[in-house]
Amino acid sequence: MKRRTKLLSVLLTIALSATAAGALAGCKIVDKIEELVGNLSNTDKQPNDQVTTEGLTYNLSEDGTYYSVTDYTGMGINIAIPDTYNGLAVKEISASAFENCFELTQIIIPNSIISIGDNAFKGCENLTKVILPESINSIGANAFYDCHRLINITIPDGIKALEDGVFCRCFDLTEITIPDSVTFIGEEAFAYCGLKEIVIPNNVTFIGENAFHYCESLTKITIPDNITTIGYDAFSYCFNLQYNEENGLKYLGNEHNPYVFLADATQGVTIVTIEDGCKCIGYKAFADCFSLTEIILPEGVNAIGENAFDRCENLTKITIPDTVKYIGDGAFNCCENLTKITIPYGVTSLGMYIFKMCVSLTEIIIPDSVTFIGDMAFHACENLTEIIIPSSVTFIDEDAFSFCDKLTIYCEAEKLPDGWSSKWNSSNRPVEWGYKVEN
Repeated sequence: MKRRTKLLSVLLTIALSATAAGALAGCKIVDKIEELVGNLSNTDKQPNDQVTTEGLTYNLSEDGTYYSVTDYTGMGINIAIPDTYNGLAVKEISASAFENCFELTQIIIPNSIISIGDNAFKGCENLTKVILPESINSIGANAFYDCHRLINITIPDGIKALEDGVFCRCFDLTEITIPDSVTFIGEEAFAYCGLKEIVIPNNVTFIGENAFHYCESLTKITIPDNITTIGYDAFSYCFNLQYNEENGLKYLGNEHNPYVFLADATQGVTIVTIEDGCKCIGYKAFADCFSLTEIILPEGVNAIGENAFDRCENLTKITIPDTVKYIGDGAFNCCENLTKITIPYGVTSLGMYIFKMCVSLTEIIIPDSVTFIGDMAFHACENLTEIIIPSSVTFIDEDAFSFCDKLTIYCEAEKLPDGWSSKWNSSNRPVEWGYKVEN
């Protein structure tokens, strides 16, 4: 734009000089200048043409059909984004467009906006009010991160994902309405918020790591039955959160099923039957339950979290139902007296340390749904004598069977698959390739 303005100024100077020299010559030159100006005007809507007005910088889309707000350099504390600019709709607020606009207190977003980019309002520490129109269908990661004074917000119906860190460190955020369209809540999405109560809608299946970490004022949360994964420390340091307690176990759930998520267990439990209706066993739920000897997981449990039974040294028996599709890293780490286990079909990953130092383990069945075996997954399973690796396994990380001194490995694959680490069998245990399972 600066180049265009300078060129017009030069052309105008030439025209004036020519007019002074002679009327006919001047008219011809003026006509030519008008043609050049017309050509310049036609370039106004070329892709990626940036225009700054009233502190807002606009960027034309590649197809030349709409504008995005990409930056704000003004000093206003209350801003209204227009729904059109230069005759075209304003449809996007781009990544980091208002990042660290410390003075901004209120912003009005028009119904033309359909997306808000990553970090769009990150660090707007004094932003107290923002109304999100129903037209918005996506909000990027960390979009409102560090908006310390934001008090309440309603998520538009149509948003499917609340991305990582989207409202993290919104200290004054006490109320939020999440629509039924949301299926995913990312890592640290609401960490360090002032929320007091929250209802997770029925369609949410995934809650990420540290999603509500350090929400010290949170007293009540409703977890839907459809949940399949709750990441580690999702509710850590929520000191005032009220659990549903039953037989030494702490659950979170909803009005119709209070047992959806098993969050924690009293360390003195010995033989445990988990309540029907439980869907997820949480991160470290039974960690260091040294007295636990036997546990039955009911049909319907679909996920066992990271380190769920970590260092349950006296656990000898666990029944895992066929409904389980996910078992987290280190789930049975250091279960020294566990002797056998069957992994249900549908589980795709045996992550790092999952059976590390299960020194009494003598029998394990791996289904052909498994594709991944992690770092040190069976490290120091010193009494495991044989294991069959199905042909479905495309990746095995290094040291997966290190210090398994009695182990013979039977692989259905005819030769070493390309995806396996060169150190997958670092202890050089005997391997039989092309093994055929007897029916």
